[in-house]
Amino acid sequence: LLDEDQVVPVVEQEPWQCLEEVDFSFNDLKAVDESVHLDLRNNAIETVESVYPLGALPCLEVLHLKGNPIRKVVEYRTRMLEAFGERSCEVKLDGKAPDDREKDTVRLRLALRRAREEKEEKERKRREKIEEKIRYISGDVCGGFTDEVESS
Repeated sequence: LLDEDQVVPVVEQEPWQCLEEVDFSFNDLKAVDESVHLDLRNNAIETVESVYPLGALPCLEVLHLKGNPIRKVVEYRTRMLEAFGERSCEVKLDGKAPDDREKDTVRLRLALRRAREEKEEKERKRREKIEEKIRYISGDVCGGFTDEVESS
């Protein structure tokens, strides 16, 4: 759509309504993580998962999603704010900063996610130790060394 340092043309809304892809290649962009304001109003965005990666943009402070089906998702605001992790209190979603209830909900979800991830990591390490002990007991300490000795 845009290439070789072209500027976004001023056009009527209608031609952009079916926009599926924006190509900013060859525009000498240094990074998109410097974007502070992103307006995605009146599109067809339906799921939190489809825009969740925007939470990884470290400078994004304002995100507009009004006019999208995503706004009908249960707990839309808190689920979207959760995408920003610890920065969720700094982000304005649809022109509105999170209220205290939203902040508390996001903090709770983040704490639960961290606890779940820590538990999963602990379980993964426990399984690795068990597998290592099984390999040791079965004589596979050197990764097949016993096979080489037996075949000679």
